[in-house]
Amino acid sequence: MSLDAGHTQKWLLADPNLLVIGFEPLTRCRESIEKIFAQAPLGSSFRRRLWLLPLALGSKNTWAKFFHCEDPGQSSIYLPKKFQILEEIIVPQVKLDLVLNQLSFSERVQRIDHVKTDCQGADFEIAIGASQNLHRIAIWTSEADSLGYSRSSNKSRDLLKFFKKAGFTWFNQRSQLRVAIGKIILGSRFHQLYLDLTSALNKAYQSKSEVVASTVDIHVEDATFVNSRFSEEIAGREITAFQQG
Repeated sequence: MSLDAGHTQKWLLADPNLLVIGFEPLTRCRESIEKIFAQAPLGSSFRRRLWLLPLALGSKNTWAKFFHCEDPGQSSIYLPKKFQILEEIIVPQVKLDLVLNQLSFSERVQRIDHVKTDCQGADFEIAIGASQNLHRIAIWTSEADSLGYSRSSNKSRDLLKFFKKAGFTWFNQRSQLRVAIGKIILGSRFHQLYLDLTSALNKAYQSKSEVVASTVDIHVEDATFVNSRFSEEIAGREITAFQQG
């Protein structure tokens, strides 16, 4: 969740009935988030509606080596290729199913609106670790990228195959093209060209996306998958917690 849990703040402000369960293995980040949430105008209501767990997520329940980077948002269970590592620590790693199975799904807790992962190469593993509860999840957004980390197999095509089998549809197919272009250009002297091209791609797809977004109210760039079981709730705007930008 990095240092400020920015998306979480927006979600909790937008929906007073929302509960966010966050996972952050770094003490540095948890302390920063808790300090921010203790300040006005967030107040005690925000603190009650954010469950911040000192865990890393993955495809199995174990203890894992975690690379704490100078920029905490670049930290990962995978060895960074370029980012500066401050320390290596051992953290508890669990399947998302282990946590979600503890929730009492009933009339009060009927579904999980949105799962958002940005876990530096581990996103596909996290999806696998939620297999038992996919039928309860309306929207899933993941960062489909493994370029900066050794031995990561985090590919958008694997995410697509996995979620399609589980009854999800791919909302923003433009992300696949963005990743392909990024692999060719990112890190080169043509990086600015990459940024210009992706901006142009967004505009080119805008008319197509606006038709869906006007009904679904999703605004994401990372790979996003929509569960067909919750199409009515999404169309009726009952589900509002989506990454903005």
